[in-house]
Amino acid sequence: MYSGIFIGLLAAFFHSVSYLSTKVFNKVHGNDIVTLFVLSHIIMGVISIPLAILLLPEKMPELSSYIWLLLGSSIFYLLGQLFLFSALEKSEPSSVSMFLGLKVFMLAIIGFVFLHQSLNIYQWIAVILSSCSIMMLSGSGKKQNFAGFICVMLACVSYCFSDLSIKALIDHFRYIGVFKGSVFSASICYILCGFLGTSLLLFKPHHINKQAWLLSLPFAFSWFAAMICLFSCFAMVGVIFGSILQSTRGIISIVLGYLIANCGYEILEAKITKKVFMIRILAGILMTGAIALFYYCK
Repeated sequence: MYSGIFIGLLAAFFHSVSYLSTKVFNKVHGNDIVTLFVLSHIIMGVISIPLAILLLPEKMPELSSYIWLLLGSSIFYLLGQLFLFSALEKSEPSSVSMFLGLKVFMLAIIGFVFLHQSLNIYQWIAVILSSCSIMMLSGSGKKQNFAGFICVMLACVSYCFSDLSIKALIDHFRYIGVFKGSVFSASICYILCGFLGTSLLLFKPHHINKQAWLLSLPFAFSWFAAMICLFSCFAMVGVIFGSILQSTRGIISIVLGYLIANCGYEILEAKITKKVFMIRILAGILMTGAIALFYYCK
């Protein structure tokens, strides 16, 4: 359990780093999210090939037994990535990271609608607390871009369906070991995403140069590290608790954003006052606490 918690927190950290890497790419390369999307997935696909070969089970199951899980994990993830990149293009990384915490509640809504799960009084209190944290965030610092908020919500919905597919895919390969099965599952997902990125590259060659490839590397490495950790975390503690741990990226991103802005890099994150910083920290703690309350008080 403790190793799963640590890996989940590590995933949250790498996710926060990846959001800043996206902002760097957008600032230098003219908000060209399609290029970052294409190049980063080619890079991650290339990294995944030797990993998949190294961890390849001696007896692979029939492709038909897991193809839909693989497609669900990859396609919904790619949709989420496109919406996330669009949100980061329009909003500050710390704000985007904070709002992504709502993914856990969306998972609950999916369970309520499709699995007929009910909410108790503590869970409704958690929903109210999360709403308060969003109002606190939206009222602090730079005004939240409405289009960016919509993109974050669409990213959350896409990630929800991807996460559920990921857990089922990992369980399919659990027989080779929890960690090995998790990393192998992540590898085959990103090989598939890499093929898609390569095919898209054929239709977008005129914006690709050496600088674009180099600027894509920080995001590709930090995101892939986050996903290896996230797949492993889901295998060890489950999707729900894993998502709770992942929601701490909101607090991490707020702290990173504050430090970066006060070190003179306001191009990445708008500089805020200590008062606004404390409000954002409180909002992040409130969101994380609400998520924990929601799932620990069933």
